Amino acid sequence: MNNGENRFNTEFINHLNRALDEVEGSDEVDSLVTMGRGKFFSNGLDIPFVLNTGKDDVAVFMREYSKLMARFVAFPMPTAAIMNGHAYAGGAILAMAHDYRFMRRDRGWLCLNEVRLRLRFPPGLCTLLSTKVSQKQTLTDFLIFGKKYTGPDALKNQLVDGVYELSALKDKSIQFVEDLVGHEQYDKAAVRTMKIDLYKGALFDMTRDFTFDELELASPVSKF
Repeated sequence: MNNGENRFNTEFINHLNRALDEVEGSDEVDSLVTMGRGKFFSNGLDIPFVLNTGKDDVAVFMREYSKLMARFVAFPMPTAAIMNGHAYAGGAILAMAHDYRFMRRDRGWLCLNEVRLRLRFPPGLCTLLSTKVSQKQTLTDFLIFGKKYTGPDALKNQLVDGVYELSALKDKSIQFVEDLVGHEQYDKAAVRTMKIDLYKGALFDMTRDFTFDELELASPVSKF
């Protein structure tokens, strides 16, 4: 990814979908690695774009974003997010949608700060994250209260699979994936099926046509 802060708007979503089409359609590719450039892996949604979009169009956009995240989750080969810099909100979700995650040791935050932005997670993402995050307290801190994690903190809390100095981050992360794949590619249909079975509940909600009402915050005095 090489679009500054790599914020999500319609154009960026379309760009990523085209890139995934190319990777998925190639018989020569056996894994997917996603990395940014510079200060950011991804800084989440393009907030000015969202704020200047009507309610109905916001719902359409968020459905497209959610379906893109579902596509990463169920991608038919091993996937790895290499966080060269900050991964906030929707960018952190992008990282968590990968099978494996790596961060630089010295700089960069991994953070779901939706609570600070007063934004609600689209349907299915809380289910996905509760499957991805193994430690209960980490899930609470990360998802509900927007705690920021450095690389070493994220590794300690099992949010990432490795941390490296920037100079070695790309090579070490790719080597991890290459060692996983080995000399024989995984069967794409088998990998996709395994992922769908594992994340079935989350994927169902992430790919359905939810409404704008499902994106609004609950009243602080609402009852269940």
